[in-house]
Amino acid sequence: MAQQAAPRPGVPADNDPLLDPTHYALLGVPEDALADAIDRAWRSLCAERPALPTAEAGQPSLVLPGVPDSPALQAAARRLAYAVLSDPARRAVYDDWLAARRAALNATQQRARWWRQPLARAALAVLVLALAGVAVFWWLSR
Repeated sequence: MAQQAAPRPGVPADNDPLLDPTHYALLGVPEDALADAIDRAWRSLCAERPALPTAEAGQPSLVLPGVPDSPALQAAARRLAYAVLSDPARRAVYDDWLAARRAALNATQQRARWWRQPLARAALAVLVLALAGVAVFWWLSR
C-alpha cells in the first residue's frame, strides 16, 4: 500500500507540475492581491529569511542550488516570483499563461474521464465482448 505524500503549502489541488507552486503561492498572497500587498509580502519574506548555512573549513557547502528544497533555490524562486508579480505587464502575461494552463489541464482531465460516460462504457463493453468472442472462436478452431 503506497503512502501518499503530505500536501505542501502552495501546491495546487490539481498537482500539475507546471503550476507547482504558483508565483502567488511562493509569496503567500492571493491571486487578486494588489501591488502593495505583494510588496508587503516580499518585504516580510526578506525580513524573516533565515541565514544560509555556511561551510566550515574543509567541509562541503550545505546549500545545494540544484536541490529543489535548498534555501538558495527557494530564494531564487521567490525573487523571480516577486520580479514577475511586481511588474504589471509581466504579471498580466503570467496571469494569462496561468489561466491558459489551468484551462488546458481541465480539458485534459475531462478527456481522461471519457470512459466514465455511459456511451463510452457501452462501447468498451461491446469491444471486450467482441475480442472475447474472437479469442474463443480462435481457440475452438485450432
